[in-house]
Amino acid sequence: MTTLTLFPEKLAVLAALRERTAIASVEALKKCRFRVEPHAGGWAVVSVSTQRMHGRCTYHKDAVQYAEKLEKAVDKREATTSVVKGFADRMFRWALIISVAMLGLALWGAR
Repeated sequence: MTTLTLFPEKLAVLAALRERTAIASVEALKKCRFRVEPHAGGWAVVSVSTQRMHGRCTYHKDAVQYAEKLEKAVDKREATTSVVKGFADRMFRWALIISVAMLGLALWGAR
């Protein structure tokens, strides 16, 4: 086999790798809430949804660590909120059931 016959095969492999890389990049960016971008001689941590700057660091490594810290804080807050909301929903349901039962017993006893 000569180099010329392998060339189309290599191009096909490279095209497949580019496609997989593009798909992986899009999937990774969907999960991120914050991104690090250059800003005034340093690095800024910016919210993806609101474009608001949440912090500024001199070094890229520090900015990435800060963005990860913000991600973890948001995840923790969302987990706590869902637990509290689930507890409040259950308490409301039980209070409603008990009040309907008491109303039914009151009406039954009034006969």
